[in-house]
Amino acid sequence: MTKVLGILGTSNKFGITAQMLQAVLAGAKSDGCDVEMICLADYPLEMNPSKEHNQILDQLHHKMLASECLIFATPTYWKDVSGLMKQFLDCMRSRMVRFGKKDGEMLPDLYAKKKYILLTNCYTKTLENCITGVTDSTFIVMDRVCTTAGMELVGEAVTTNTFAMKELPDWKHAECVNLGKKSK
Repeated sequence: MTKVLGILGTSNKFGITAQMLQAVLAGAKSDGCDVEMICLADYPLEMNPSKEHNQILDQLHHKMLASECLIFATPTYWKDVSGLMKQFLDCMRSRMVRFGKKDGEMLPDLYAKKKYILLTNCYTKTLENCITGVTDSTFIVMDRVCTTAGMELVGEAVTTNTFAMKELPDWKHAECVNLGKKSK
């Protein structure tokens, strides 16, 4: 059975980002996948070499390794990933890639050929996002990490105009569910 892991990069477990992730996971589950969601806010992520911190990162790393598809979900803040997602990606770097012996070049390793899906949302209006690319940087950061690790993009979704939005619109929910069905 295909294992799909959703990684929520916000402390708001009920917000639009979480709703997008839950819809993608629902699509994957309806297609026969085993799904799990982790909320990064539940883990103390620091650039800290302590034994306790390494155990937390090892736990997350093992969950990721056990999954065939990873879903990275983060709101866009200031045209970039959330601080929580950035901290996570920074902490996981040495686990997701190996470093070349001569020059430290980052090379694919254990995550090569895993699939990934990217999700984000922002307050920016849809037309403004199309013209200015507010969410582009968010996708670029997450995509750079995943492609450097040798992973393969399944798809991405963005929800715009989310200021004061409490519920993911039905059409966007359906789009996310359909995206989840591609995770297998």
